[in-house]
Amino acid sequence: MVVAQANVNEVIDMCAEFVDTGQKYKAKAQVYAGYELIRQTGDHGYDRLDNYAVIFWDQGTSSVIELEFLLGNRISQFGSEGTDQNRYGWIVKALSRFLGLLNWQTSFTYRCGCW
Repeated sequence: MVVAQANVNEVIDMCAEFVDTGQKYKAKAQVYAGYELIRQTGDHGYDRLDNYAVIFWDQGTSSVIELEFLLGNRISQFGSEGTDQNRYGWIVKALSRFLGLLNWQTSFTYRCGCW
């Protein structure tokens, strides 16, 4: 079994599931500590001690997901729940690097089954 994990600040291939609809998307994401987002954006609306996944969509937009729990500051392939800036629920999972190499397409985002 190949285990995928993402360290804080590492850009990863991940699966994001929108909880309300069950739609799943592959995207690039980066994990930040709250104090890092505050420093980079100047927005003090982030909790300094929380962790966030910033999902980069292919239209040059992004979503910031406040993660409820990270084990060792990592997103695993088993998933982490969180809420975005509009308070919508998401489940984010790191994709296996092996499976990602087999199935990654050139566009950053597309609907997927997210194995």
